[in-house]
Amino acid sequence: MNCRVYRYDKNKVQIAKAVIPFLIILHHCYFLKGLGFFNNLGIILVSFFFLMSGYGLMTSYMSKGTSYLDGFFIKRVLKVFIPFLLSLALWLAYGTLLMGTFDISTYFFETNLGDWLPNSWFVWIILSGYACFYFIFKLDVSLKNKLILFSLISLAYYLWGGKSECLNTGTEVLMQWH
Repeated sequence: MNCRVYRYDKNKVQIAKAVIPFLIILHHCYFLKGLGFFNNLGIILVSFFFLMSGYGLMTSYMSKGTSYLDGFFIKRVLKVFIPFLLSLALWLAYGTLLMGTFDISTYFFETNLGDWLPNSWFVWIILSGYACFYFIFKLDVSLKNKLILFSLISLAYYLWGGKSECLNTGTEVLMQWH
């Protein structure tokens, strides 16, 4: 499976994947003076980030073959989940400072998992996408059928639930603290 299927090298994709999250953060700060330009760029930036992530998955799979899937979950989940947990800890510290007293156990039991950290919907989508990619690309079918199946599942997810989740900002969690 060692075939070149791309024009961009890994470094260019890695640079794009490093820069885009900062631009997404600027989108979330559009209300600050001088950042209004970023207000309408959120969906474009997130779409491009997911495109680059998918591109990276496919080029790695195409260059390494099925061995790419060895240890796939550990490598991918840790890269996403550790920053999520650090952000969640900061968010809870902020909530505690804002409220004075804060019952963490009540927060976790009364708040949906996807709402624990505002604007963290992408974490669950990335993890779901990784799981879907892994299980589909473990199947003993042609690459074409794997790509078709992955595309159909991604489209179905978007059409039947993901679209509203993607547009959810998680601000209702912040409103609970006021």
